[in-house]
Amino acid sequence: MIEGARIKGDGWTAFVRDRQWVLKFKSRGTWVQHRIPRDISSEARVRRYVHAFLRAEALEQKTNVLSASLSPGSMPTVHPGMSFRDLAALWTTGELAKLFPDHVRQKRSAHSDRIRLGKHVLPYVGDRPISDFVGSQGLELSELVMRKLPSLERFSRDSRRQVAQALHRLLAIATYPLKLLPANPLPRGWLPQGSAAKARSYLYPTEDALLMRCTRVSLLARVYYGFLAREGLRASEARELQILDVDFERGACSLDKNKTDEPRMRISPIVDSRFGAS
Repeated sequence: MIEGARIKGDGWTAFVRDRQWVLKFKSRGTWVQHRIPRDISSEARVRRYVHAFLRAEALEQKTNVLSASLSPGSMPTVHPGMSFRDLAALWTTGELAKLFPDHVRQKRSAHSDRIRLGKHVLPYVGDRPISDFVGSQGLELSELVMRKLPSLERFSRDSRRQVAQALHRLLAIATYPLKLLPANPLPRGWLPQGSAAKARSYLYPTEDALLMRCTRVSLLARVYYGFLAREGLRASEARELQILDVDFERGACSLDKNKTDEPRMRISPIVDSRFGAS
């Protein structure tokens, strides 16, 4: 796998970033990026994955399985007899986050979750009322969903875990704050294990020096890359950083909003020698 490698198809592009293939395609008039599971590395497997993924995406848009385009007046409401499909629609459209802001977060991955649930969960349990997921019957229905997933050769461990996580989260929400279930039927340890973490790469000082003095790369890009390498921010965090987030006197930046929703403070070791840095 070569960093920056690209595969182009009809209306889509796949490229390697941070040793992982990323799919870029157009959905509902906007370009969307989707990370392909890390265990899919060869171009042949990437093409097969992309074709299957885009077919599922087209099906999701055609059937509108999670009512993503429902008007506010026709949005499902929370009630004891609501179906699993209705609960999923409320979750992925952000309505549950509005109703229960203290317990349900706005989903950043709502688009991927709609596709994932529509393809792998709703065909088997979508029309079941939430009341069917009480106790052992809920566990059996959840295990049915997992048995219907493609084999490991076609569907990675991480992908299986993502389906299970969405299912687990919806049943947890149904338990509380919705109070539609007396308890989550999925026991601790039910979530399948994902793939082992892989070593992450980084720039060596000599590589960083070569990049910083390479005039073929724009000055703005070099400043951006150099800032990321020295401060340890994610690319998205650096792009969204605002002047008010930076303390120039102390050489610190505040990351209140980030990918993991875990606010943290970054203090540069090179900005101010008064703090003991060289």
